[in-house]
Amino acid sequence: MKPKPHISQLDHYIPGKPISEVTNEFGLTHVTKLASNENPWGCPVTTQDLEKTIQHAMRYPNLNRPQLITSLATHYHVPESHFILGNGSDDILQMIALAFLEQGDETVTANHTFSVYKHVTQLMGATCISVEMSQLSYSIDAIINAITEKTKLIFIANPNNPTGTLLPLTQIKTLLSALSSSPIMIVLDEAYREFVTEEPVNATIPLLNTYPNLVILRTFSKAYGLAGFRIGYGIMAENHATILHKVRQPFNVNSIALTAAKIALDTPSFLDQTITNNTHQREWLTDQIKEMGLCVTHSHANFICITLNRPAMDVYQALLRKGFIIRPLDSFGLAGHIRVSIGTPEQNQGFLNAFKKSILELDKEH
Repeated sequence: MKPKPHISQLDHYIPGKPISEVTNEFGLTHVTKLASNENPWGCPVTTQDLEKTIQHAMRYPNLNRPQLITSLATHYHVPESHFILGNGSDDILQMIALAFLEQGDETVTANHTFSVYKHVTQLMGATCISVEMSQLSYSIDAIINAITEKTKLIFIANPNNPTGTLLPLTQIKTLLSALSSSPIMIVLDEAYREFVTEEPVNATIPLLNTYPNLVILRTFSKAYGLAGFRIGYGIMAENHATILHKVRQPFNVNSIALTAAKIALDTPSFLDQTITNNTHQREWLTDQIKEMGLCVTHSHANFICITLNRPAMDVYQALLRKGFIIRPLDSFGLAGHIRVSIGTPEQNQGFLNAFKKSILELDKEH
């Protein structure tokens, strides 16, 4: 039994190296992971918060009208029928591909961005067109120029992963206006939107009223600290949400994740503290790296992208030996770049010390 030809050619997603693997490989007693943009401050959910849900774990989750959807609708002032939940926002990306793509179709995204856009496109036998970025940020002109009669979807990560760059609201409006009479769907992946401080966090939400071809994705994995629970959501026109409900798995979000996400949404103090800490530490670490004579892309997320003057894998391996996991960006098409998640002050200072030492050691070797 052979798979479809385009399935055989797919690359599987490779996440950041887990702490346990590094601990065992290098015989370390303490490892700091700054590779996957997780929340270093934990999450606002306790085991006691989940006790009642766990007691009813033998029951299937209620996804007909979950309380989380009601809370999200109130939070964004958007009707409940415009939402869909996913097992992480990655799940919704796959739903979108399943519902709207077929062989011969094309999608458009950037060449240095989240790999899942290309993956879900190829999963359906469609073609992903990756356009050049401008200063490591999406280029609206390049996207528009890449559109053909085969284009069905445009994927934009904003802020972008792994560069942290932000496409300003004015440029988002420019793209939407240019495609206002087009059936092309624009998927705005805002996984890191809560970390943006130079625009209102919900500045893009009102655009849904004007542009029915816009889909906005968000997640509880990053700022809310629920990466292990796997829950994200999409906001879109009601007819699009109705279609996605037809292709999603019947119980794609588990009961514990639903409870945890509602608690997180109803705990704004945790989110505020996370954003404040991230903003301060991001600026501090950026300044420290720049003082080393290295380039750091201006980030609007909970990570920074550092341009090195050497192979990224060399630095990555040197840091692993010192107990720090970061992300080399070769797989994103950015050779000589690394992505470092923003940690606690102690974690960031520890990384900085290890990073400086690694650079000195590599200089001596060469």
